Amino acid sequence: MPLMISCTHWLRLDGLADVRYRALDQPPGRAEAVMLLRGTQILAATNRCLPELDATLLAALPDLRAVVLYATGYDHVDVELLAAHGVGLSVLPDYATNAVAEHAIALLLGLATRLHLAHDRSRGLVHAGTSLRGIQLAGRTMGVLGVGRIGTRVAQLGRALGMRVVGHDSD
Repeated sequence: MPLMISCTHWLRLDGLADVRYRALDQPPGRAEAVMLLRGTQILAATNRCLPELDATLLAALPDLRAVVLYATGYDHVDVELLAAHGVGLSVLPDYATNAVAEHAIALLLGLATRLHLAHDRSRGLVHAGTSLRGIQLAGRTMGVLGVGRIGTRVAQLGRALGMRVVGHDSD
């Protein structure tokens, strides 16, 4: 589905800078990326359409000074390589923290209540005698691997459900 931005929005952006916009559903290959980004100083992209920022591509884009990644995670981006080419990186560290944590808890609740089996049983996909008896989460222990923004929020939500939470982070 293409990204829809109002004309007023584009007019405001065009008044501030020379803006080129291209909607992509997947990352461009290197040749297409060079063609699309030649002369670009700031690249703004989502993970869905971010080209592989390797040394060859960066060398072909000498004007590039910054990458704005509309995402929280950037472990797939070689920050040191960007810095070596004089390119900065900006991300949205708080984007969707609550939504992702809530989704994790929703999945946990679905498993605890055997919701997936209830769904399958109602459609005759599992034996009619399959137990739908779930478990109570209160009093159980939740392990959280990675206690950054999202992991910390998952831990808070787990505690709100009465769970004991154990967390670990590699950093």
